[in-house]
Amino acid sequence: MNVLSQLHRITNLVTQGYLTTHSRLADTKQAIHAQVDRHRSLIRSVLLALWIEAIPGLARAGIWNGGLCNIYQQVLDNELIMIVSLAAFAGAFILWLLDDGHSKIKQNILRGFVGTMALINMPVLWSQLFNKGVACTA
Repeated sequence: MNVLSQLHRITNLVTQGYLTTHSRLADTKQAIHAQVDRHRSLIRSVLLALWIEAIPGLARAGIWNGGLCNIYQQVLDNELIMIVSLAAFAGAFILWLLDDGHSKIKQNILRGFVGTMALINMPVLWSQLFNKGVACTA
């Protein structure tokens, strides 16, 4: 065999290996997406439960007891939560009015607004419901 035929044979093998690997990875990706789509609500529920479960553990671990806790308390004491919540609402309302009706901007604005409100007010709601702060345990 000469050198050119060997190079041609090697390039054919590499090309076939690449195409086979690419098709198998595409099939695997498609199968994973099908499973995720089928169990999307279950996956979200499990991740939400794990996140909620971790909040008291993080608070007891002392993560909030340093400078972050002081900032958090200043935010609560200075009523910055109310200002940020009102600003988020005003921004969402203005963008809602500017919507042209051809995009999903309203849905995204509502998601952003609700997410902002939930993140800002979750520790306050936790402390009101359970009479125990989720942060600043010291």
